[in-house]
Formats: sequence, structure tokens, C-alpha cells
Amino acid sequence: GQLSGAVGRRIQGVYSLFTDISITDYDVYTVLDRNRGRLFTYDAEGNLLFIFGNVASQDGAFMFPVAVSYYKGDQLIVLDQQYGSIQVFSPTDYGATVLGAVKAYHDGEYELSEELWEKVLDLNSNMTVAYTGAGKSKFRAGDYTGAMADFKVSQNTIYYSKALSEYMKQLIGNSFSYI
Repeated sequence: GQLSGAVGRRIQGVYSLFTDISITDYDVYTVLDRNRGRLFTYDAEGNLLFIFGNVASQDGAFMFPVAVSYYKGDQLIVLDQQYGSIQVFSPTDYGATVLGAVKAYHDGEYELSEELWEKVLDLNSNMTVAYTGAGKSKFRAGDYTGAMADFKVSQNTIYYSKALSEYMKQLIGNSFSYI
């Protein structure tokens, strides 16, 4: 059926109902799924960074979340209509490192971004978005072979092609400069 005012998707018998969104000044955004009590956080390109939350009657969970907003930097506040309360969430060290890497890249601090993505990979070597982030930072720094290696791991064919193109330009330019 038609969902009024929100986007829904059926997952294991429960519809996801995305009812609110909040965005940072560096283009990271968090979407609230009211029915499943989850918060999905994405970067500016739509890459999923992390998910948290649940519907339950315990600390850190929600009964009927209706609104989400960023507060004091990277903290999130969530309004729970059932309890008439708000909960404030601060990122873990891992989450803060991911957000820091995205923010550093957004601000043009590519070396710092690469360092932070490498730290994320030390904590979680399975996060393909971190390989893409590190690759983008290497690409901006002119390390096209390093960027291609990271894009290959993350299976990011678009950025891999861009890095390969720049690498080939560099290789051909250096080889045929005397002709």
C-alpha cells in the first residue's frame, strides 16, 4: 500500500518507515527508521557508515522514535514519543574515527583523512567504505597505484577507473616527454 509522508520497505515482516533525517555541516546524514528503531548513518555519496538502535524497553533503545537531530557536533538526539523523552548518543571511538575521516576529507585535509581511514581499517578491516575513503585520499595526493589498490579491495570500479586513468596519464607523460 501507499505510505503517507515516508518511505517504507518490508523487511522480515516489519516495514521500515523512514520518518526523519538530520545532516551535519560536513554532509554526513542520519536517517531514522521509526518502525525498527534504527538509525542509519551515511556519507555524502550514500555509503552506509553505521547502523544502531532497536525497539525495546531498555536503555539505549526506543519504543516509538519520531525525530532525530545532530547536537553539539557529532552527538545525536532522538525523540521517543512513547516515553516523551529524548536520548543523547555520542559516537564510540570507532564511530568518532569514521566521522573524523569523513570530515577531514570534506575539509580538504586529505593526509589526515587517510590516516584516520587507516586507523579505521586497523579496527575493522572488513569496512569497505574505509578502503574507498583511504583510496580517495591517496588519489587526491597523487598516489594513484595506492589508490587503485584500495579501490580494488573496496570493489569501487568508478574510482578505480579514475585512478587508473590518472596513473596511465602519469606513466605515458613520463615515458614520452622527450618525443
